[in-house]
Amino acid sequence: MSNLDYNLPEPTKAQLEYARHLSRFQAPRERRTLFARTESDIAAAFREETANHSWNADDLASQAGIDPRLADALLQRGEAPIEAVFSAADALGIDIAALPLSSLGNTR
Repeated sequence: MSNLDYNLPEPTKAQLEYARHLSRFQAPRERRTLFARTESDIAAAFREETANHSWNADDLASQAGIDPRLADALLQRGEAPIEAVFSAADALGIDIAALPLSSLGNTR
């Protein structure tokens, strides 16, 4: 299987909520607008954002008030750093979309 055949996993509920949050700050595009998005458009927007940012999972976890030990436990389970933060947020009922954008790391 080549890298071109790899399909990204479906985003979690927290990731979709975060993508909805991001969509308020994106300029409209031809096939989607800020006001009318399908769930697949939101998922695509999330994937686009993750491709365009260098995520700092530790900063995001601390901004969300997540105990680093919980995120570490999820990392030990084999999750990627940013996925561990989203999973921990889901488990704790934390709304990632409510976090300030400054907590999400620097753009490339």
